[in-house]
Amino acid sequence: MTLDFGHLHLSARYYHLDAAEEVRAAAPFIAHCHVHDNFGRSVYYTEKIQTHQIPFGKGDAHMPVGWGSVPFDVLLDGFIRDYDGLLICELRSRYFERTGESAENLAAILEKLGIRMR
Repeated sequence: MTLDFGHLHLSARYYHLDAAEEVRAAAPFIAHCHVHDNFGRSVYYTEKIQTHQIPFGKGDAHMPVGWGSVPFDVLLDGFIRDYDGLLICELRSRYFERTGESAENLAAILEKLGIRMR
């Protein structure tokens, strides 16, 4: 399965789920990861233009790691030691210039967990 951190954060907050518990349960099936940040505030079908929701901290913003409230450290801790896939930085085009910053922030989180990026 693909673990999409931003989508997980939005849905866990919307449905009142424990995201870390969900990741631990899914850990054996995670084959691919999409890594991006947001504030966990969902948009509704009437709020289709997501870029208009950014000032309100809403939507699937696909921001660099560290810019939102996704608890990457807690989520990664639930599966990363046995994971052998890629961590794909999935940013919206408006943040492409910040891809390096996102990767550095992710590397710092992984280092705190005792994991070195290859």
